[in-house]
Formats: sequence, C-alpha cells, structure tokens
Amino acid sequence: MIAATHTHNGPVVVDYLHPFATYGLVDLAGIQAYSSWLEDTVVDLVRTALLADRTPVTLDYTVATETFAYNRRGLSYVETAVPVMVARSAQGDPRAVVFGYAAHPTAGGLRSQFDPDYPGGACAEIEAAYPGCIGLFLLGAAGDQGPLGITGLDSADALGARLGATVLEAVARRGRPVDGPVRTQLTEIPLPLEISTDATTLANFRNAFVERLKNLEGQPAYYQRHAEIMIARIDTGNISTTVPFLARLWTFGGADPLRLLFTSGELVSGYAVYFRARHGGAERLWVGGYADELPCYIPSNEFFPPTMPNGSYEGGWAADFPAVAAGSMAAYGWAAHFRYGAGGVEQAVIAGIGSLLA
Repeated sequence: MIAATHTHNGPVVVDYLHPFATYGLVDLAGIQAYSSWLEDTVVDLVRTALLADRTPVTLDYTVATETFAYNRRGLSYVETAVPVMVARSAQGDPRAVVFGYAAHPTAGGLRSQFDPDYPGGACAEIEAAYPGCIGLFLLGAAGDQGPLGITGLDSADALGARLGATVLEAVARRGRPVDGPVRTQLTEIPLPLEISTDATTLANFRNAFVERLKNLEGQPAYYQRHAEIMIARIDTGNISTTVPFLARLWTFGGADPLRLLFTSGELVSGYAVYFRARHGGAERLWVGGYADELPCYIPSNEFFPPTMPNGSYEGGWAADFPAVAAGSMAAYGWAAHFRYGAGGVEQAVIAGIGSLLA
C-alpha cells in the first residue's frame, strides 16, 4: 500500500491535484521530473525490500487517544483514535511502529519549503526514542478533520511531539498480540457523478462553465482554470461519469481478527464512525484514507442538502451552478460533484466496503 501523509507543504505530482486547475502551473517539466523520480524511487524501494533479509518479529496492537483534531465543518464526528501496531524483535525491541490519526496535516500553515507537518515530527520522536526503529504514519479518515490551534511551524512541531509521546506511551505498555494468517482483499468501486453524457446535459454543463469563465460571482481563480479545462473535455468527448474508488482490507488472525481498512481519496470521518460502530470499534477495525490513489474527497450525504444547503468544499459543489463541480471537485479536475441521496456516493461506498467486511 502506498499511503500519503497529505502534508500541505509537500511537492506536487502530475496526476492530482490538477496542476493547472489548482495552481495555475503551465510549465510542468519540473513536476513531471519529480513525479518520474518518485515513481522510480518507489519501485526501487519495493525491489530492495523484496530482496532484503527477513527479520522475524512479533506484532502487537493497541489504540491510544488524542484530542487535537476537530470537525472543520461542524459535524458531530471528531476523531480521537490513535491506532498503534508495533513490530518487535525476538528480544522485544521495537523495529517498526505503524500508527495513525485523523487530522489534516495543516498545522504548519502554508510554507515555501517542504515540511512533513506533525506526522514527520511524531515519526522523529519515535525513531529518536528507539534507534534503528522505523516510524510509519497512516492518515485516518481526515477529510473533514483539522488540527486545533494557530498554524505555524511551532504548532506543527508541538503537535508532532505530542502525538509522538502518545504513541510512545502505547509502545511501552504493549498491546494485544496480533498473529496470522494474513488475508488481503482489494476492490474498486465506481462512485457516480451527477452528470450524464447525453447531448442536452453536456450542453448545459458547457454553458455553466462558460459562465464560470466570466467570474461574475468573484469565485477563486482556479474555478476559471477548471472551467477552461472542462470546456475542452466536453468538446472532445472526454467526460467521466464515475470516479474509481479503491478499498483494501487486511485481516490479521482468525478467531478474533484485527482488520485494517484503507481507501483511496480524502475519506470523511463519518465513514470511519459508521464502519467502526458495526465492526468492533477501533480495537478491531483500523480505518484510513489517502491510500493508493487520491482522486478527490469521498464525502457522505451530509455534505449536500439538506444538511449543507449552500454548497461545501468537501462535497465539491456550490450554489451558483448546483450540478457543476466546485470546491474540491474543481481542484481535483472533475466536471461534476458526486450524486447524493438514493443511488449516490454514500450508498455506493457503504455497499462496496460492506461487502469487504461481510
């Protein structure tokens, strides 16, 4: 699994977010070069790992608690779980600590240099406490979760130290043993967009994007850049009606298993609450997003009417042209927002992941 920490002070890659729509970047040579380097480095890393000597370890798992996340859209869901899995040597020394939390890594604010935000600080705390140990962070369902406090590098450092200390306490007390067998599953679920490819619908969307180019409502500049791209796609018949959504499940053990559920996209926290409540809580199910692919936010029905009647960034829509992509869906380069309600995105996510967990 390839998972993103999603620090907002990380480098841009060619696929998502859309470099021109989001940032206005026209010359993509540097971005393409970095993306190619990253792909080659990941492939080399996997090859090296497959050829490396094996180190026997035991696994144990526990769930700690942190409280610096808040729901930035005012919903009732606030993530507090800090899942911690430790790989220990035969002598009991930590060799790797895999841990998670669900808060957008935006504590550092917007910087001109790359910065790992609080996940990097937490990993550094773990690796300093146990030389030779690797700290690995997995971002949870953080689509609507942000870090409390004033942004700045001091805040990112403080939260990193705080989360690192929480994880180290969990490492010291050890969790319940985790054993085999290990079973893996991966599925792709098409999530429906509120658009069809019939001539009338596409003409209406094109007209809406033409209006967006005028920017009469004073929208962000990326709305105009997005409109320019979408007009070209409509004119060339290159419009998607679904978003591919990946969900993977790792199951450890038999009679009393631990399951790790990770999805693509910016998964909102309501899904973590929903699936944990039905499958043993955080002690039995670890839920995260930002894995394998990052096509867009994965919202629930709460990001659409009637809960949010005036648009929402996570839902990817605005009130000026309700069916047309706005907010996050414009930044990610889609023509429309997700369908919601009956037969919509929430129902598809719950049905698809539910079949994995059945």
